[in-house]
Amino acid sequence: MEASFRTATLADEPVLLELMRELYRHEGLAYVEPAAREALRGVLDGPSLGRAVLIELDGAVAGYLVVCFGWSLEFHGRDAFLDELYLRDRFRGGASARSRWRPRLRSAGATACAHSTSKSSGATPAHSPSTDGRDSSTENTT
Repeated sequence: MEASFRTATLADEPVLLELMRELYRHEGLAYVEPAAREALRGVLDGPSLGRAVLIELDGAVAGYLVVCFGWSLEFHGRDAFLDELYLRDRFRGGASARSRWRPRLRSAGATACAHSTSKSSGATPAHSPSTDGRDSSTENTT
């Protein structure tokens, strides 16, 4: 299976909103489409705010990730963080699938952050929120 990652554009808004709806349902979060659309357009229309990346597997949309920019005193300026990461159920599988995807997704996140932290964005380090109790901001993701 061939995985690919591409920066999303405004033309990808419908599929990204569908993926966001799936993620919010999976996480038990309230999905309000007008608010989701406005927030997503902020990233799609404003590359200074972040990047959305579609994850494709053998040409099928498998999920997405969003890297957003912020400002950090700790990192001495603009930074990038992995805000959302979602894989559709059928692409997740069990523990063996997670072990296959984790390095690819970490690499994709690092690549998106690297592209996002180019001179054009002015961002420097990248970090991501952790849901397993570890402080991932101390992990080297780039």
